[in-house]
Amino acid sequence: MPIETLTDYMTFQDPPKRIDGTPNALVLTFDLPDDFVKGTRRAKPVLQFKYRAHQDTRLNVYVNLLTSSQGGTTPHVNLNLEAAPVTRAYHEFLSGDAFNPGEQNEIRFLLMGPTYDDDRHDVSISDVMLTYQRRIEV
Repeated sequence: MPIETLTDYMTFQDPPKRIDGTPNALVLTFDLPDDFVKGTRRAKPVLQFKYRAHQDTRLNVYVNLLTSSQGGTTPHVNLNLEAAPVTRAYHEFLSGDAFNPGEQNEIRFLLMGPTYDDDRHDVSISDVMLTYQRRIEV
C-alpha cells in the first residue's frame, strides 16, 4: 500500500497560564505517535500559541531541552516581548529533528528577563498547539 501523510495536531494549554518569578517556566509534556514526520522541505511541525506580556522581557521556547541528541541550549523560539494590554498570536516552523517520535517530548516556555512574583509583572501563555504530519498507509 502507498504511504501518504496527513496533518494532525495536539492542543496543550487552552486557558492562560501565568509565568512570573515563581514559576518562571511553563513545561508541557506529551507523547508523539511513532509515525510522526520529523519534517521535509514542505512539511515542518508548527508551534502556535498566544501570549500577553505585562512586562518587557524575553521568552525562550525549547523543544526537548537537553533530552535528545538534537536537544540543547539553543532556543527554538526567542521572542523579545513588550508590555501591552493585548494578547498576541505567534507561530513558528520548527525543525522536526528536535522531536522524539514514539516517546515523551517536552515544550518549555522559559521567561528570561527580570522576574517578579506579583500580578503586575508576568507573561500569560495560552492556546498552545502543535501541528505536524503523520505517515499513513492508504
